[in-house]
Amino acid sequence: MALEALLMERKVLLLVYDDGKNHTTLKNVFKYYEHFRGIEKLNGFVFLKDKSRLKKQFCDIYINMSYFLFNDNREYKQHLFDAIDYIIKSK
Repeated sequence: MALEALLMERKVLLLVYDDGKNHTTLKNVFKYYEHFRGIEKLNGFVFLKDKSRLKKQFCDIYINMSYFLFNDNREYKQHLFDAIDYIIKSK
């Protein structure tokens, strides 16, 4: 889902803090899993490393993306198909 949002040029809030409960927290996933290596170099990802900042960072991103949120009756897959068509036609 994060990659899809990035392809649609949307900011993505990634929770990469240690929850203190699970070994496979997103903090460890991003630190140790090979397929995430270098992800911090991509534009559009916002890494939340401190849980206490969740509300502020979420609100900042939500305000900036509220223009793009859909409020209609089309299914999610139709939004995806339309986005793919738009990308193909614009490139």
